[in-house]
Amino acid sequence: MGWLGRGRGDVDALLSSRGRQAGGITHHLVPQAELARLANPFYHQLTRGGEGHLEVGKNVYYTINHLCHMVLALSLSAACRPRNQTGSSPR
Repeated sequence: MGWLGRGRGDVDALLSSRGRQAGGITHHLVPQAELARLANPFYHQLTRGGEGHLEVGKNVYYTINHLCHMVLALSLSAACRPRNQTGSSPR
């Protein structure tokens, strides 16, 4: 069975197992519902779609729990990804 058919608990168990194998250097994943709840006063999850509210929630979560001094979010925008062209030919 692929990962799409598995439950959240199975995925969490796998990630926890991999974290222990890496020497315990990882931390638990914060549930997305919790991040959305924390972000809501600043950025509602339905405002513009996408995952922007999760970035806001992550910053709030780490700040109020005194878990880090800075949150760095790296992403590759869709405009930078290579595209495949099908069904077209140069004129």
